[in-house]
Amino acid sequence: MYQVLGIQKCMFYFATLCIIIFGALSFWRFAEVFSGFGAFWRICSTSVFIATLVVLGLGQTLIFPLICRLPLVRRFFPPIDGEWQVTIRSNWNVLRQLVAQPVGEVLFSKQGKISITSRLFSVRMKFQSDDKYSKSSTTVVGVRRDPEHGSIELNYSYHNVTHNPEVTDSGCHYGSARVEIRDEKDVVTLDGEYWTNRNWNKGLNTAGLISFERLSPPQ
Repeated sequence: MYQVLGIQKCMFYFATLCIIIFGALSFWRFAEVFSGFGAFWRICSTSVFIATLVVLGLGQTLIFPLICRLPLVRRFFPPIDGEWQVTIRSNWNVLRQLVAQPVGEVLFSKQGKISITSRLFSVRMKFQSDDKYSKSSTTVVGVRRDPEHGSIELNYSYHNVTHNPEVTDSGCHYGSARVEIRDEKDVVTLDGEYWTNRNWNKGLNTAGLISFERLSPPQ
């Protein structure tokens, strides 16, 4: 999630926190600050240590999803932690023509559930289709703010496993998605596009639309 701010801003805010803690410790132990370089260095290192504990304690624990629900914080870190109902609409029905199967509606629809674990320095996602046909887990996840439009995007790559694939399917494949996160009237929605390398050598790699609907908020 830190990618929303960027490395430079994150370092700036961390340095600011260190300075604030240093000022508080200096006020508390004023006599020691200027007693020598050793004492000054101890207070500096203590300030950095405390700031690190604060960042890890708030950003890498169950506290972080709760903080993201605060009105000011959610403008920077959207509250995406929790369970989501996902609808995937792919172009598979168009590709059916290549394998001489009946063509259905333009978009083939499938539903499942995605669990998102959101922390300051990491985001993890796991998918399970409602029909138990396949499951996925992310390999790379990034959350960024579009520099032109200001919208926040969830970009991820995943590994899908199908234990008993159909004749036209594969046992595993990789895919990626680009999803826009919208937070309107305290309701978060995610919509975007995805694509895969599924059976690419046969020209059967799929792509389509994906949308998320929240099932449960972070506890």
